[in-house]
Amino acid sequence: MLIIYILFQLILCNQDTLILVSNKVITKNDFMRRAEYSIRPGYCKSNEDIDKKIILNSLIAEKLFAIENLEDTLINKKTSNFINGIKEQMMRKLMLEEHINKNLHIDDSSINNLYSQSQFEYQINFITLKPHQIKKIDTQETFEEISQKLNIVPSSKNITFFTCSNNTVWNFFYNQNVIKNGDLIGPLSLSSNDLIMIKVLKKKRNIIIGADNQKRYYSEVKKHYIEFESSKIRADFISNIMSKKKLEFRKKSFINFANYYQDKSNTTINFQDVLFQINGQNWTIKDVQDIIKSRPILFRDSYSNEEDFYQEFKLALVDVIRDYFITNKAYEENYENHITVINEIDIWLDYALAVDKKNKVLNNNINSKKYSNDYDLIENIIKPEMEILFNKYSEEIIVDVDMLDNIKLSSIDMIGTNIKKPYQLIVPPFPMLTTKNKINYGVKKPI
Repeated sequence: MLIIYILFQLILCNQDTLILVSNKVITKNDFMRRAEYSIRPGYCKSNEDIDKKIILNSLIAEKLFAIENLEDTLINKKTSNFINGIKEQMMRKLMLEEHINKNLHIDDSSINNLYSQSQFEYQINFITLKPHQIKKIDTQETFEEISQKLNIVPSSKNITFFTCSNNTVWNFFYNQNVIKNGDLIGPLSLSSNDLIMIKVLKKKRNIIIGADNQKRYYSEVKKHYIEFESSKIRADFISNIMSKKKLEFRKKSFINFANYYQDKSNTTINFQDVLFQINGQNWTIKDVQDIIKSRPILFRDSYSNEEDFYQEFKLALVDVIRDYFITNKAYEENYENHITVINEIDIWLDYALAVDKKNKVLNNNINSKKYSNDYDLIENIIKPEMEILFNKYSEEIIVDVDMLDNIKLSSIDMIGTNIKKPYQLIVPPFPMLTTKNKINYGVKKPI
C-alpha cells in the first residue's frame, strides 16, 4: 500500500490525478469528459454527491475489469485495429493542430475589415449544377441565359456572414473586391458533386447597435476568422503532403470493389486485383482492405442513385489514401509517442477490455436471461462481480476525495463527437458496470 501511495504522490506532481487504480490513472479531466461527453444512465445523471460517487466507482470498475482481462490475447487481437485507428486519428489531429498553432498569425486589421464587411446582407438568385454542366457555360453569358440553357429554375435566398459555406463566405466577405448589385459569382464548389452560381440582386448593411452587441459580434467574427484561416493552413499542409502523388483508378477493379462493398454476398472479388496506381505503384484491393480495417470508409455526402454511389465511394477511397499519407507523416514526426496519444490509447483500450469482460460475465451466468434491462443486469449479475474486485484491489485504489467534492457536473445529456471523422465519439460510452455509491475501499488521499 505504501508503494501505491508513493506512486500516487509522484503522479500527482505531474497531472491532475483524481484516482489511481493499481498502475492506471484517472485524472480530473478524464472524469469530467467521461461524465459530460457521454450519456449517463438515469441512476447517476445529476451533480449530487451520490451521483458523482457512482460515476467515480463506474470508472474504477472499468479499470478493474480491464486489469482482469488484460492477459486475454483474443480480445487484444480483436480490438487492435480499432485501437490503432483511434491512435492514428489522434496522431493526425494533434499534428494538424500543432502545425496550425505554429503558423496561424492573427491580423487585427483583417479582422476589423471582416467585421465591417460581415455586416452586409445580400439578396441573391442562384442555381446549383453538376460538374459536367460547367462545359456548357459560356463566360460571356448572363445568369439568366445560363439558367435557361441548363433548364434550371433559379432559387432565391438572403446571404449573411454566418449562414454561408466557406467558399461563399470567401467571395462575399473575405474578398477584397467590392461586390455590387448585378454581379455574377461562381461557379463555386458546394460539395464533391454540386456547384453553385450566384447573381447578386441587392446589397444592404445591417448596423450593429449598442456597445455590448458590437463587442459580442466582433468576438464571433474573430472566432470565424480564426477558424477560416486555420482551415486554409490545414488544407495547405495536407496539399503539401499529397503533392506529386498521382492517383489513377482501374475502372473494372474499382466497380467490382464498390459493388463488393455494397453487397458482399452477391459479388465475387479477387483481392489481388490492382485497384489503383499511385505514381506508377500498384495498390491491390487487399492493400486497401488492410488500411480500412483501422481507417474505415466514410462517405463525404449521401447518395441517391448508383452513379452518385460510385462517385462518393471513389471520394471516400481518396480520403482513406489521403489519411494514410498524413498518418505516415505523423509517424515520421513521432506523434505515436505523444503523451496525449498514449493517454487516448489507454482510455479506449481499457474501455474495450472492460466491455469484453462484462460480456463474458453475462454470457457465463445462466441467470442473465432472467433480466431484460441494463439496470437489473448490473444490480444482479455485474455488481456482485465488481464488489469482489473492489475488495481484491482495495489496497491498490487511491481516491482524492477533496478533488471529487469540488467537481461540478451538468445534468444535461450530451454526446461529444468528432464530426466527419472515422471514429466520431470523443470519449467511450459511459461504463454501465455498477450502481455502487460508497467509497468504502482503498485510501482516501489525506490532506
